[in-house]
Amino acid sequence: MDALTTLAAVLGIYIPVIVTPGPNFLVVTQTAISSSREQSIHTALGVALGSTIMACLAVSGMNLLLQSFPQIQFVIHVMGGSYLLYLACKVWREGGKPAVEQHSVISQNSGQSFRRGLITNLTNPKALAFFSTIFATVLTPTSPTWVKVVCVMAIGLISTFWHLFLATLFATKRIQMKYNNFRGMIHLIAATVLALFGAGLLIL
Repeated sequence: MDALTTLAAVLGIYIPVIVTPGPNFLVVTQTAISSSREQSIHTALGVALGSTIMACLAVSGMNLLLQSFPQIQFVIHVMGGSYLLYLACKVWREGGKPAVEQHSVISQNSGQSFRRGLITNLTNPKALAFFSTIFATVLTPTSPTWVKVVCVMAIGLISTFWHLFLATLFATKRIQMKYNNFRGMIHLIAATVLALFGAGLLIL
């Protein structure tokens, strides 16, 4: 597989993966509609950094490490599943707070928003599966270094632009007004989906 074909294959697989709703999508959009654009942007940047870190680990041989030491993968699954369950509980509790109170609490924690996005992505089962298998398989140890660097940069840029787009879109007043009308239901659905992802990691 030549360099351009490899790059096209990686991006061709990654783009459908990233646009499919999952924990990353939920954490960015949930922050945007229930808080502010600033907080959702911090969350989006945290998610994007997580994608870049995982891409770097993948081209450095993360899949070989996981195959050699399955205990590491078990620990990652336990930590990731536990965090997603914690996040599901947090989202569910926030849905029961008055909108003004919720906004005032979240708006004071930009650093927490960034860490929330970062940790969510690093424990995201979709991201773990993509970077530890498909991504690391397409980019073999014999792939040129420049191709690996370009792929990592492309992953980081695509993740940044996509999640910033989500953060900006869902932070608009029109979306937030609709959110206020269905806030309890939205939080319940988001919490349920996050809980299912978390439980899936712990069970598998």
